[in-house]
Amino acid sequence: MTNISKTAESLIASIKSCKGHYIRAKFTSNVTPAAAHKEKQLSKITTGRFRSGIDYANLKSVQDGIASGERGEVEPLPWGEWALFPWIILHKGVEYLRLYPVQDAAMDVLYVVDGANVTKEQFQELLTPSQRAEKPAPACITKRLAEVEFIGCWENPELEEHDCCE
Repeated sequence: MTNISKTAESLIASIKSCKGHYIRAKFTSNVTPAAAHKEKQLSKITTGRFRSGIDYANLKSVQDGIASGERGEVEPLPWGEWALFPWIILHKGVEYLRLYPVQDAAMDVLYVVDGANVTKEQFQELLTPSQRAEKPAPACITKRLAEVEFIGCWENPELEEHDCCE
C-alpha cells in the first residue's frame, strides 16, 4: 500500500461510516469540446448513488460474464496502482476514487457551458460524434479526488457535505 493523502484518508473514513457502503456522491468532470468549440468551457456535475469499498472481481455481472464466456478473467488495473485497495488508485501522483454506480438508481447530471446551465442536447452539440455516442452504463467509474465535491451516506440524503472534500 502506498501512502495516501489526508483528503483520501478522510474520504475513506466517510465512506466506511456509511452502512453497507452505499453512498451519495457528487463530482464535477471537465469535458473537452470538439475542436470547433475549443474556446468553450464544458463541465458535467453528477450526483448519484454509488457503492464503494467492493472488489470489481466480486461483482455479479463480472462473475456472470466470466462464467458465460462473454469476458475473460479480471486482470490487474490497466493503469495506476492501488494505493488503498479497493478505494484509492494512484496514477502519476494523482489519487482516484473507485466508485460503482448503483444500476437501478438514476444519476442527476447538470450540463454546464461557460458557467451557464444548458440542456443535454445543447451540451452534446459541442462534442465530437464519438463523445455524443450513447455508451452502456459502466460497472465502475474512477474519479480524480479533486473532482469529488461531496460524499454522504445514502441512508441520510439530507446530509450536508463532509469536510473531507474541501
